[in-house]
Amino acid sequence: MSLTLMQLPLPAILGWAALLLIGVGAIGCLCHLIMQRKRLEARLKMQQTVPEQNIETDLVLRAMKLATWTIDVATGQVRYENDYREHGNIFRPSEYETYGNTYELLHPDDRDRVSKALKDICEGRTDDYHQQYRATAYGTREWYWAESYATVAAHDNQGRPKTIVGATMVIDERKRLENALMKAQQKATESDRMKSAFLSNISHEIRTPLNAIVGFSEIMSTVDDPAEKQQLNDIIKRNNRVLLRIINDMVSISRIEAGEATTNRQPVELTSLVEKVIKAQRSIIGNEAGQLSADVPATPVVVESDSQRIDDVLQNFISNAVKFSYGKPIVVGYTPKPEKHCVRLWVKDSGKGIAEADRQRIFDKFVKLDDFTQGTGLGLYVSKQFVASLGGTIGVDSKEGLGSTFWFEIPM
Repeated sequence: MSLTLMQLPLPAILGWAALLLIGVGAIGCLCHLIMQRKRLEARLKMQQTVPEQNIETDLVLRAMKLATWTIDVATGQVRYENDYREHGNIFRPSEYETYGNTYELLHPDDRDRVSKALKDICEGRTDDYHQQYRATAYGTREWYWAESYATVAAHDNQGRPKTIVGATMVIDERKRLENALMKAQQKATESDRMKSAFLSNISHEIRTPLNAIVGFSEIMSTVDDPAEKQQLNDIIKRNNRVLLRIINDMVSISRIEAGEATTNRQPVELTSLVEKVIKAQRSIIGNEAGQLSADVPATPVVVESDSQRIDDVLQNFISNAVKFSYGKPIVVGYTPKPEKHCVRLWVKDSGKGIAEADRQRIFDKFVKLDDFTQGTGLGLYVSKQFVASLGGTIGVDSKEGLGSTFWFEIPM
């Protein structure tokens, strides 16, 4: 005969209740232990990954040559945690350095901008900081370029920035490349401008002697006077030579830039060569031929070189001298320099001279110092290339208002 719960005596009921409570408690303890074990396993697993993450972070910082730092906003203290920057004189803060004390190490042109940006992030007006600036270490005046990034890592109870974390790298090499790229771009732009000016100028330079050749050729057929006909013939010949020199300069440029320019070395007697050049130029400049004279050593000098290249350079020098001497004397000569194992050939004029800032660039391509003077801006550039092919150097000595001496030296 079965008994119901109400029929059981009170002690038995209390015993069953106690057993039930003990069972529930045991199950609860078991679940708690299982959860604790899972938490412990997860924590252990996470701790095992921390060294790996630290190694990876360290490798990244080292590869990027970064320095990482923190700022305690309340005290202003800066603390560098890692520093893999490579530089001789570089800022590294002391243990109790504050960011406010570092502004004096910044370049005066960058100081206000950087200090304002850092103050803005520390006072909560911005969340991020990114600046490029020039800085130096204590006791030096050697500037280096740096780039820094920062952000707010923690806020206080009022939501104000509490901790700033950042990273800094030295960017000297990047700045050098940027400056080189900028200069190359400026040079390319200037080259395009000069080429445009050259094309405009060359059309005028070719048209001027061509018009004279065509015009005077037509007139000569109607002239009967022999003297006048000879004069017209001389003008046509002179303009033929001018036109031929322009074409030769253009061909020379093309061959030089294509790497096809060659030299033909043989013994060259310089006195005879100078006299030949002067004679050729006198036939070109006509009425101003009397202004040309030679100044050569009593004993002629013979060099192993390319006579045509030397001739071309001297012709270019004389042609330039005639343009700016306005009928004043021009002297062509050469001077042996045995101590340097070379000989200097030169053309001295009495013209207006050249400003110091222009004395090097006049040997560049398409450069003309006076846009109102006839010329293509190629003669001196071609001359520089010819002299280089002979193993020599080229230059000019000049004073404004006192004339110029263009020269080149070639091995003896």
